[in-house]
This record gives sequence, C-alpha cells and structure tokens, in this order.
Amino acid sequence: MTFINSKSNELSASFIRASLRLDAPDYDSPGRCIYCLRPFTAERAPTDEHIIGQFLGGRVKIVDGACVPCARRTNSLYETAVSQTSFFAYRLWAKLTANNARGLPNMAPGNALTSPISAFTIGVTPETRPAVFTLPDFPSPLFWSGQRGYRHETLRMLYANFMSEEITIQSGFSFQMNRRQRPQMEVRTFLKSASLDLTLQEFHDMRGLHLMLAKIAYCFAAAIVGIEAFDGAPIRALLAGERMDMATFVGGYHGGESLPQDSLHILHLRERLGVLYVIVHLFASRGARPFEVVVGTKA
Repeated sequence: MTFINSKSNELSASFIRASLRLDAPDYDSPGRCIYCLRPFTAERAPTDEHIIGQFLGGRVKIVDGACVPCARRTNSLYETAVSQTSFFAYRLWAKLTANNARGLPNMAPGNALTSPISAFTIGVTPETRPAVFTLPDFPSPLFWSGQRGYRHETLRMLYANFMSEEITIQSGFSFQMNRRQRPQMEVRTFLKSASLDLTLQEFHDMRGLHLMLAKIAYCFAAAIVGIEAFDGAPIRALLAGERMDMATFVGGYHGGESLPQDSLHILHLRERLGVLYVIVHLFASRGARPFEVVVGTKA
C-alpha cells in the first residue's frame, strides 16, 4: 500500500515520513467519528478534534473529526487529569490557564525561592513557579517485544527547561495506586542556581499521560493516512477505556533518527515492519526527549 503525506506531497511505498508542527494547516473531516467510526447524527453531532490538545498550545485540528460523546469521553477519561497534573505548570507559565483553576498544586514543604532559610509552602503561579517541568522517560513500547501489560522496569526523569539561567536539576520520584487503580507518580525536583534554591512537588497521572500520548498519535495517523489505512481497533479500545495495557502501545523513543527541534511540539509518522507508529516530541525545541506510540498495523 502506498501512503501520501498530503501536507508535503512526500510519497513512499514502504516508509512513511510525515511530520506535523504547530503551524500546520487543519485536516479535513473524515466524514465520521475517528473514535467510534459511526456517522454523525443529531445525537452524535460532530466537533473539531485537536491533534495536540489546546492545553499544550495545540492549534492543528481535524475538522469535525469526532462526535461529541467521544470527545467528552476522552476529556473525562484522561485529558482533564493530565492537564491538571503533568502539564499544569507549563499551562500556568504559558498563560494557558487561570491562576485560580481548581486543583492548583502547591510547592513541596520547605521551599526556598531566594535563599535556603526562607522556607514556606506556596501555590504554583507563573511568577512563583520556575519554568522547569519534568516528564518520565519510558522504556520502548512493549508491542515491539511481543509483550502486553503495564509496567516500568526502568524509568528516568526528563526536563524541559524554559528558564534562561543555568540551573542544577535533580529529581526523585515514587509511585502510588489509588482506589481507582490509576497509577500516579509524585516527583520532587530539586533546583539550584544563583537566584533560587528550592524543591518542587509535581504529580503525574500516569494512565492519563499514556492515553494522552496515544490519542495524539492516533489522531495524527488518522489525519495523515485515514482511519481505514491501518488497524486502529486496539488503540481505539485503549482510548475508550476498554483496555489497560498502556505500555503495550506507548513508550519512550530510543531510535537513532536525528529529529528536528524547530517547533515546540513536533509529531513524526513512521512505519516499521508493516506497523505504523508516531514519534510524539513534546517540547522539542527545549530539548525534551520524545515518546513513541504504536498506532496499528497497515491494512
């Protein structure tokens, strides 16, 4: 099967090379919901689906890409959760949310913004929260090794630094499972420079983070090659909350390809052994490491 990247007119019979930056044009409607695959009706009205969420500054969308019920489901299952945990500090710094938003996290007890002796706990605001954010670096998706499940045998923390000054950064993290079995990670990041000496406390909704990355990748693949060009049933089941093996599909990118860094977020659609996958490179221009998501086998 031949795939065409309509945004750059690149053509490849065996290897897809399509990329998306924040300034890309919108994609046309597929004529039905990309999640449930049902035609639009009065009860299932169409709505635009942003490929990268607006809470991350995403502007590129699939026009009438999802039905309202499916769009609401993705928001309630994971997008709201991850926007208030992993990416809350970025949203504040980028002025993508109000300072009085619910769930406003505090810094860890014992913070010192200007000197080690001025310890207090304060709410996170763009003025008080240094623009340094952590993201986990996962192992590769388990799909490639023929395994399924959700586990992290190895894990590292990555940093996206929006501060202009040189700082020393270290992190420690711990996992916990709540009653709903949503894995959560608490990260304590220690920052030290000439002007600050503090500890930040951050939370990651790990299920939400996995599913958000899976949604970005699936939407991009659907926009580029169409929902009939690959078997997306497994990842659609994941996005609908019918599967829990997030690490089967989502992991860290550990390939050798040199990736561009000329946009804040960049997506790359690739093919390996007849399988489509997307490199999701959030904060690319800030040197953060990318993620990799398997979206399905070619039809």
